[in-house]
Amino acid sequence: MDSFSKRIAALSPEQRILFERQLKKKGLNNLQTQVIPKRKAANCLPLSFSQARLWFLDQVQPGNPFYNLAAIVRLEGLLNVAVLEQTFNEIIRRHEILRTAFPTVEGQPIQLIAPVQFLTIPITDLRKLPATKQEQEIDRLATQQAAF
Repeated sequence: MDSFSKRIAALSPEQRILFERQLKKKGLNNLQTQVIPKRKAANCLPLSFSQARLWFLDQVQPGNPFYNLAAIVRLEGLLNVAVLEQTFNEIIRRHEILRTAFPTVEGQPIQLIAPVQFLTIPITDLRKLPATKQEQEIDRLATQQAAF
């Protein structure tokens, strides 16, 4: 429950009636209609229109990464790998779409949300290689990972 919901829940019955009257005066509907309910826990859901479109495009051209953009980012300075992993893991935990697959059941695509799994960032130390070899190895590793 967010802080706004907590404040509303803490109102006395009289305060709540006054609050709802003020909302009506301002043209706002009942408080219940202002809150988007949390989706019930389910790991199998129908596709949205946008997801269905992307699924269809993948059926026409399998493996084509229509909206995926790959990039290599050069970071300079000290990198706290533990914090980076923690950050990615929190993003993955919060955003179910990053854990969602789109299998077909009885000819229809569905969203299948996987449980949270923790990412471990693989580290490849190239400092012992000469600078030219480092660049070649980075290109090789990036090309190798691009297939996934």
